[in-house]
This record gives sequence, structure tokens and C-alpha cells, in this order.
Amino acid sequence: MHPKTQSWLLSERSVMTDTFVEATKPSDWKFRKLLLLLGNKKRMISVSQKRVSKLVLFCSIYTLAAVNALSQDAPMAPQEIQATWVGKTVVASISSGPISGKIIELVLRADGTAEVSGAIADSGVWRISSAGYCATWKKIRAGQERCFTVVRKGNEQHVINPDGTTNSVVTQVR
Repeated sequence: MHPKTQSWLLSERSVMTDTFVEATKPSDWKFRKLLLLLGNKKRMISVSQKRVSKLVLFCSIYTLAAVNALSQDAPMAPQEIQATWVGKTVVASISSGPISGKIIELVLRADGTAEVSGAIADSGVWRISSAGYCATWKKIRAGQERCFTVVRKGNEQHVINPDGTTNSVVTQVR
């Protein structure tokens, strides 16, 4: 304790200074009156266990909700897409168009080539973009490049079209 700090004896086990409470046990100060310094005035307030419990519960629920919100609808970084998908088989269910509900298998290779098989078969090239990845297929979309973002929704990965609609939902990466 700083030599100029004035202290008050609250109990045999707790000492309060002008800035903090020292206690040998956390429960020593929970039910005691705490001294708060407001400017130059000293004011006594009591802290009840019920209020502390409600505050802890509120903070816990708020933290869990914030963590859950962060894990929902979180876009995957392009580097994460590359690390998770490249060199593996990505199994997905198509969400829109004439083959909606059908399963495809997508392989993105490190050399920039790509293959899709299953409900539709094609080969082409792919690249990482600033927000996700882009693919150009020989037959699909008549060879026009389309860029996608990938969004985590819980345990799922949703491939999102440029217009914001869901292209497909990844069911497995192997």
C-alpha cells in the first residue's frame, strides 16, 4: 500500500483504501458496505448478493448472445476458403435453378483448375477474390466468370451469388 494512502478497517479480514478493496476472501466484501469516492465526497452504498447475481447473469447471457451472433452469418475470409477447400472435395446441395436440391462435388486445385461433378459436370478455373472466390467453367454460364462469397451459418457454409441469393450449401468437405 502506498504510504500516503489512507485506509479504513472494515473488518478483521478486509481493508478498504481510497481506490480499492483488499480482501482475503471474495465473499468478505460482497455483503459489506463499500465506500465510494465521488469527487471529494464519500458515500456509502450497499451491494446485495441478488443484485450481483442478476448482473453476472445478464452479462453472461449478453456475452453468449454476442458470441452466437458472431458465429452466425460470418463471411469466410478468402484465405480461409483456400485453406479449407483447396485440394479437397467439397460436397454441396444446390439451392436454386433447374438442379435445385441436387448434390454436386467441387474440387478446387492449388494450380487454379477446378472440376465439378454430380448433378452437373464441368471443368474450368478458379481464383481467390477480395471477398471470396471466382470460378469460370467451360459449359456452365457459357464460360462467364462468377464470383461468390462464402458465409458460415452455424455449422454450414453457404455459397452466396453476387445478387445475395444462396447458390449452394456445403454439406461436407473431405
